[in-house]
Amino acid sequence: MQVVTRKIGRPSKAEQLQIQETLRPFFERGTRATKVAEITGHDVKTVGKYFNKWYDEIAMYEKQNFEERHQQARQRFALVLENLIDESYDMLDKVKQLINESTQQKHTIPAYLIKSHSEIIRNISDLVEKRTLVLMEPGIEKLVDSIVEGRFAKYVQSKQSQ
Repeated sequence: MQVVTRKIGRPSKAEQLQIQETLRPFFERGTRATKVAEITGHDVKTVGKYFNKWYDEIAMYEKQNFEERHQQARQRFALVLENLIDESYDMLDKVKQLINESTQQKHTIPAYLIKSHSEIIRNISDLVEKRTLVLMEPGIEKLVDSIVEGRFAKYVQSKQSQ
């Protein structure tokens, strides 16, 4: 660990890189900015600036990663629903075929076929509705943004009324 003598003014690019190299191990260990400022001799605002920059980078990466995972999960779920819809239509076709065979042979249609026909149609309707909801729902990033905007607007209103 290197103790830096403090100098006034903006550091050069090379000095900024050196500051980052000095501060990064402390950030990774979770050391408080005030303690790092004491140890390194850097101003606490400088240490805080770099720490905040790194926190923001981590948060942005995690947010993007979460958004990507959420989008992929939605797509997988929509695909599963699509497969279930296809299977349900196949079952419906088989039931319709059995019903047609019964009517062609001038037999009464068995109650279980009528019940199966109704249940399959209801099942298809439910699956299509779920698939539509999954595909139409706004992404998680839009939901989070709207929540943040709403809370920020309430905060601003409360400050203006004071």
